[in-house]
Amino acid sequence: MDGVDVFEMQPLEVTRLGTKADPIVVRSFAPLRQVGCTGFPVDSHDTIWLNLTKDKRSRCPECGSVYSMDFQGKETHHH
Repeated sequence: MDGVDVFEMQPLEVTRLGTKADPIVVRSFAPLRQVGCTGFPVDSHDTIWLNLTKDKRSRCPECGSVYSMDFQGKETHHH
């Protein structure tokens, strides 16, 4: 209601190609997150959806950019 985007749905600002040594880091409160890669420079290929987990990096098969997750959530959920 206050105009705060609590789900952070805006696109990532990608100013470089992610590498194994220096991946593009995506924050997540969930242990699994989907990321859409549009290439580097931005929009250089169609969107390719990648699955990130807190333990596994993902590499785009089109441009080679590497993404990793910065897990901000809790390890266990008691529902």
